[in-house]
Amino acid sequence: MGGRKSRSSTKRRPARQAATSSQGAAEGTMPDSSVPRLGTVADLIKYGARNTDRGHDIFERWELPDDDLIAQNAAKRLARLWRRWSYKQKEELLLAVEGIVSAELAKQAWNPGVRKRHQGLSQSAVAAARLAENIGTLFPPPWQGENQEIGRLVHKLFEFSRAGLDATACPARYRLTNSAKLLVGRTRPKAPWELLRDLVWLVSKNRCRPSERTVRRYLTEPLPKLPVDAYWLRNWSLMNRVAQLTGTELPTDAEHFERAARYYVDGPS
Repeated sequence: MGGRKSRSSTKRRPARQAATSSQGAAEGTMPDSSVPRLGTVADLIKYGARNTDRGHDIFERWELPDDDLIAQNAAKRLARLWRRWSYKQKEELLLAVEGIVSAELAKQAWNPGVRKRHQGLSQSAVAAARLAENIGTLFPPPWQGENQEIGRLVHKLFEFSRAGLDATACPARYRLTNSAKLLVGRTRPKAPWELLRDLVWLVSKNRCRPSERTVRRYLTEPLPKLPVDAYWLRNWSLMNRVAQLTGTELPTDAEHFERAARYYVDGPS
């Protein structure tokens, strides 16, 4: 009898504790802050995603609303996937998702107008380099005394051509796609493709909705070849000759050229 009475008492103890907790909540006492108050399945899903390393809470990182059912579902799958992942592995997954979004948005912005601007600026940059080489051949260095202004002109022409090279030889679409491919390569095969796709949709706020097949291409397809790349390859020796011609004499501040070139090619269509 004593043993059965003890077991019965043991069974009832959690019920009494639960009743005490409920009574405390009704009386307005504060619960232990280390224990989450999980009232619904959505709360449970959200807590599972947020009980992780700092910076890896997708709701806070991507400013997602707490009541977004799609985000809650993705957070649940994500929390289950990376339960034993290291901080670095989690960060690489989120960076891969963000990289795909940036690359997809850059692809959307790559229209005929943008392509024409890239080609036009690259041609003007090469023309400036040729002019700098011609002037430097007529009035060779050292540019001193009365020829000092000629030297400044040659340097400014070369700085303009170099800014054009930097802005057009590797467009944002190419840079971002390359970066995303590297990050996706590190993340796979640990993360399923459909989860990467859903996370991309969430991060982009529906600005881009690539299919699972599109997301797979970041791992399976080579980098795109752009016409402007071949143009710069044909004129690479010219750029090297002008660089050797100018050397380190009379350095100029090229930041204004670089800003202007970048704004021209990446600005509004």
